[in-house]
Amino acid sequence: MIDTNLKKMTTFNKKLLDQLKQKHNVTMDQIIKQIKPKKEFSNWKVKISRLINKKDTDPSHFGFLELSENLADFFNFISADPEKLSPTAFIDKDYWINCVGECVDTGEIILYKTKWKVKVPKYLSHLEAYYVRQGARRGKIRLAPKLSLTNFKADYSFSIIKQKRTNKLFYGYLKPLSNGKVNICDFSAIKDKLEVLYPNMEYHSKAPIIHTFQPREQDWELVK
Repeated sequence: MIDTNLKKMTTFNKKLLDQLKQKHNVTMDQIIKQIKPKKEFSNWKVKISRLINKKDTDPSHFGFLELSENLADFFNFISADPEKLSPTAFIDKDYWINCVGECVDTGEIILYKTKWKVKVPKYLSHLEAYYVRQGARRGKIRLAPKLSLTNFKADYSFSIIKQKRTNKLFYGYLKPLSNGKVNICDFSAIKDKLEVLYPNMEYHSKAPIIHTFQPREQDWELVK
């Protein structure tokens, strides 16, 4: 029985595969040797290459699901990320998520007055985006779960935080204090130390930044 959802898929999500290969510093040959029998390496290398590079005009999707499951198992096994890939991660369509505002070099987040959405793979679709306006990561988006009072993964981590008194958003390394408040810090790779930007902040909610993503120009949409 053919999954009717697979009939709607036009291409393999090569972008996700390239991102994960780069992140984990592995080649396609290394992956194939792990997910397929050694004696069938050459045969599978050709098959997988044809699947990954299948054109939009090719109506056949045979093998997509098996390959997606194999790759998801492989990257879930070698990755320490708490967010696991679903078996269909490499054939799922992209999703639109909200871009809340933009990160500036003061550690503040400027909220957008207009509503922007950005397109991401399904495995990132439960997150919210924050655009990076300045610095080495200019043009990228930082992704974090929705803010929560009880998200303790944000502590001792690069995170988003909402100030209780003003409801303003900030980002930085959160260092908890014994009084229940936090210091928002900036980490200097050159000096190898933390610099406190906003001390003793009382907060409403927080969330860890768990991914940085590079959207394309066509991945943005202004919601009217």
